[in-house]
Amino acid sequence: MANWESLLSIEPLQFRDCLLGDSNFFGLTLNKVVMSECRITEADFRNAKLEKSDFRGSDLKGTLFGNTHLEYANFTDASNTTIDLRTNHLKGAIFSRFEALSLLELMGIVLV
Repeated sequence: MANWESLLSIEPLQFRDCLLGDSNFFGLTLNKVVMSECRITEADFRNAKLEKSDFRGSDLKGTLFGNTHLEYANFTDASNTTIDLRTNHLKGAIFSRFEALSLLELMGIVLV
């Protein structure tokens, strides 16, 4: 269990081209965190505050989101995003077209 507040500086936390599988970010406030081009499989972001964060190009297979604040987060070219639009905060979030369509499919919407 890390005391994140004592570890963080004024600069946002940055992970680039990292393996972050099975990580637990439950309930953490990590606004503007950068996790670009990472493999973030099976991670837990439930109840986290990740506003204006950068997930560009990352693989999010099996990652948990629930009551997660992702306002203005960037998911451009991210893959395997499974985020329920009804239980997360996504105002202004950026998704690539294909991944945005998969978000709609999660809601039971049939796309033709």
